[in-house]
Amino acid sequence: MLLLAIQASDGRRRGVTVGELVEKLALADSTVTELLDRAERLGLVVRRTGRGDRRTVEIDSTAEGQRRFAAAFVGMAGERRAIADLARDLGLLDHETSG
Repeated sequence: MLLLAIQASDGRRRGVTVGELVEKLALADSTVTELLDRAERLGLVVRRTGRGDRRTVEIDSTAEGQRRFAAAFVGMAGERRAIADLARDLGLLDHETSG
């Protein structure tokens, strides 16, 4: 989930902040910090001083983090398809959506 939250912010001019991750993941600051520590040790994310505000820390995924996220996403294609089928069966999606 951590990599998903970071990837969701890709395309912005800056990385995601710890505060933004806390909000997106609905976790305590200390929990997000611990997750980031582990991900950083594994080479999945990098922290750096904020570009616009040196008091902030911005987090970006590394090439390895992006590779692992993509592999997990592709590996879950069957599960995503099953969820989409179920949502269509329940009337939550029309038949043209996410086919």
